[in-house]
Amino acid sequence: MSLDDGFSASFVYMAYLKAKERGLDAKLLYARFIDESWLPEEVKKLGEKWVDKKISSKEIETLKKITITEHMLERWCK
Repeated sequence: MSLDDGFSASFVYMAYLKAKERGLDAKLLYARFIDESWLPEEVKKLGEKWVDKKISSKEIETLKKITITEHMLERWCK
């Protein structure tokens, strides 16, 4: 994880290269900050239940089936 400046990104890239040199299966990932309002309501609702440890096994299985990538892309493209 790094800040958005070149120095920070270069530091992360250096760590990535060192990991690859050592034979590790290193990957680079670009992530973007989102506001909590961007999450689907069902995800937020079940997350709130999880904090209180009141989430059921069925609800956990529901969460496993939800993907938010399409939801996020739709938000970014508005």
